[in-house]
Amino acid sequence: MLAMTMVMACKSGRQANVENKQCIDTVLQAQTEAILKECMADSRADSGQVLVMEVPGQTVVASAGWAANGRAGYVKTDFSDQRWHTKIGRIADYLAMLETGNLTLRDSADTGNGLLKVGGYQIKDYNWRRGGYGMMDVKSGIIFLSEIVYFKCLEKTYGTNKALERIVEGNAMSMKEMAKMTSDLIARSDTYAHEIRNVMEAYVEEGLGIKAKPDKGDMAGYAGTTCGTDSIRHLDFCGYFPVAHPQYIVVASMKKRGLPASAGNMCAPVARRVAEFLFDLLPVRDL
Repeated sequence: MLAMTMVMACKSGRQANVENKQCIDTVLQAQTEAILKECMADSRADSGQVLVMEVPGQTVVASAGWAANGRAGYVKTDFSDQRWHTKIGRIADYLAMLETGNLTLRDSADTGNGLLKVGGYQIKDYNWRRGGYGMMDVKSGIIFLSEIVYFKCLEKTYGTNKALERIVEGNAMSMKEMAKMTSDLIARSDTYAHEIRNVMEAYVEEGLGIKAKPDKGDMAGYAGTTCGTDSIRHLDFCGYFPVAHPQYIVVASMKKRGLPASAGNMCAPVARRVAEFLFDLLPVRDL
């Protein structure tokens, strides 16, 4: 098992930091750095970061970051502790709404033509120019990242004012907090957590996260793209694998000015390639 290899590597002199619960394996680190740089170049991202964490003990085993630097190419960076508005936190929001008993994944919501005006604020689904989704259930709304379904679920659970406040304010998280949220979700055995994990699996298998689907093994995850006040788009994907018995969490984030910019197209492939590298090293019994 790779985890044992990493522990032995730390004992034999590879990078280790016990206080931060880090045990960086140099082979995985080098591979992660190469994958991120290639995907950033393909997407023309301004900066990017990947965090790989073992589920047992929440130990960071790889952390790579690059920033584009003109003629110099890429320079190393680290923004894993920085916080920004991200849609990854909506997984926790949906879980909390299910727990109230006022919402189920089978409930339906009318997204209309993909545009919804509430209190002077315009809520848009990403496909509004193509006519929107119309009627869809909550599960489909999650796996296809519907802003309107998210708002209507919040509205049903907490009321219009609270829902609009949540939409406008968003969720501020760091990459490490995204990984911690996912680790906590994996550790739960209740029905609500199980339902959300099933949705995250469907997001990769049949939703907008299809580019995170490994060629071997499987992954569950979620992604989101947000635009900051500085016009920089923040793109995030957070996933875990193998699905049945999770051993690793991978978080991939990029920052980019301008379009095109999609977390599902830019960050999900980073996570997939890291997962495929690790699946090649995992014993058959762990798949």
